[in-house]
Amino acid sequence: MKTTSFWGTCVSVGSIAVAAACGGKLAATADDGGVDSGSGSSSSSGGSSGSSGGSSSGSGSSGSSGSSSGASSGSSGSSSGAGSSSSSGSSGSSGGSSGSSSGASSSSSGGSSGGGSPSSIYFEQCSGSSSLCSSSGQFFFGAQFYQSPPGAMGCTVTPSGACAYYACPNGNVTPPGVSAGTLTISGGSIGTVTVTPDSSNSYQYQASGTLFTAGQMLTVSASGATVPAFGPESIVAPPLLQLQAPSATGGTYVVHTASDLAVAWSGGQSGAQVVLEGIVQAGSAYDYFACTWDATAPERAVVPQAMLKGLAGQSGYLFYAQQTVTTFTAGAFPIDLFALPYSGGAANFQ
Repeated sequence: MKTTSFWGTCVSVGSIAVAAACGGKLAATADDGGVDSGSGSSSSSGGSSGSSGGSSSGSGSSGSSGSSSGASSGSSGSSSGAGSSSSSGSSGSSGGSSGSSSGASSSSSGGSSGGGSPSSIYFEQCSGSSSLCSSSGQFFFGAQFYQSPPGAMGCTVTPSGACAYYACPNGNVTPPGVSAGTLTISGGSIGTVTVTPDSSNSYQYQASGTLFTAGQMLTVSASGATVPAFGPESIVAPPLLQLQAPSATGGTYVVHTASDLAVAWSGGQSGAQVVLEGIVQAGSAYDYFACTWDATAPERAVVPQAMLKGLAGQSGYLFYAQQTVTTFTAGAFPIDLFALPYSGGAANFQ
């Protein structure tokens, strides 16, 4: 399991990052690439639905709310069924680096067993009966590229089997990445969207609606910069699994922290992974646990009590997802490509 942290203004956890401060938006984690609160610019054509950009700051609030969970997001925008849309934003991140590519082509090397490269690309879709995303759903694309692993990004990490606990007293400290030039994404109902990096070389694009569903192929390519040009590289989206336990009442999960947490689900896909994450946040500080399991039989697992006790007596969020991942290389850069439908809701950790 890749570990690092949830996200500065947005927090990143485990393989997915869903920030309380980001309206439930998922993003890559530190070891996964650490997509932070920054927002790059993008343009789309070919019928994408409700594209949005927005700006975010270190305080974790901006723009209009992207969900009914009470978290604020930087998302806003307009849609055009046959026209084009654009988005841009500014980041709370600082720094950044860029360079020029020396050619080098990319090559795929399949596999869907968790990834582990310092560079990551994510296609994420919030859907299902969730208080995290709008009734029409919420799409997020993120990417960040590193020449070496960015580390724990200001968090203390305590592993336990398939889980890890993250204590992040100073929030998420995301180092600047390197540029891959302009990214072009497509597939599902995305249309064709170009995404450019922000000042820290983080790539982000958001849109309202359900832009991909199970079985659809999602594709990304890069024009190249420090990271050489690559693609098109593709991944097939898994279905959103059904979380059987714990269950939510009125959209809120009650998690008892004095004992292990039994987890059960259905709809797991062979070769995919289940990710479960719980987070609480106080100002810029936050704590969370993240667990990753094989998605298929027995479709049940346990979160150790040691991973829960630090959240006791607090309110936050619980997220679950099913992810597939493939790894390819662009020059000297191994890159993990994820497709990740997710859902979840508010949580009381008792």
